[in-house]
Amino acid sequence: MTYKMRVTIDDIIHAYSQKHMVDRDADISRAYTYAAEKQSGVFRGTGEPYINHALRVAKHVADWGFKSDVIMAALLHDVVEKCDLPLSEIEERFGTDVAIVVDAVTALSDKDFEDQTLTKAQKDLLSDVRLQKKMNKGALYVKIADRIDNLNTLSGIDEDKRIPKAQHTREIIIPLARRVHAYYFVDELEELCFQTEHPRKYEMITKQYRALRAVNSRMCHESLDKLRS
Repeated sequence: MTYKMRVTIDDIIHAYSQKHMVDRDADISRAYTYAAEKQSGVFRGTGEPYINHALRVAKHVADWGFKSDVIMAALLHDVVEKCDLPLSEIEERFGTDVAIVVDAVTALSDKDFEDQTLTKAQKDLLSDVRLQKKMNKGALYVKIADRIDNLNTLSGIDEDKRIPKAQHTREIIIPLARRVHAYYFVDELEELCFQTEHPRKYEMITKQYRALRAVNSRMCHESLDKLRS
């Protein structure tokens, strides 16, 4: 299935309204407007505006039936880290529940460490410990949505950046998903990791699967035709 790259705020609000009776459209729109304003001129490694990533992440959690606070947090999940904003501003504007989720998924940066002699590996380890310590249900699913989008949009990114992303998913994100029995997402993340780490093998397996499925489908229809005759 082709991954949908183009998502609008209207798509997110529609997905939310399909599953919830309470009208929080204005709040969701307000979070989007704030994120879009703060991330204006901020681009991902792929060259696309960062807000596109936030929209896709928010669409995932809206499709999964989460409440407006989690959707708002998904829209805002990168603004503290990428725009160097204080978490207190998120809490003041959007409430404690949104801020808690944003805080949990925000990676530590250099300014968070007094000891500047720490290696990147040591800082990454401390970030992962913090992530696991602060994780709650809403934050976990925002993180899963974030990683699904990351792994689906790595085209054009150097291998030395793609492979660590997949490895981190296997070591940290997938175990967190298993802990809450989110096995559907475990399977999806594992497939995306394999596709990222072994693109040629993945393409070969996919082609063989499609060919086998076509043969089975033809044989099934032939058998049904014989039974009908």
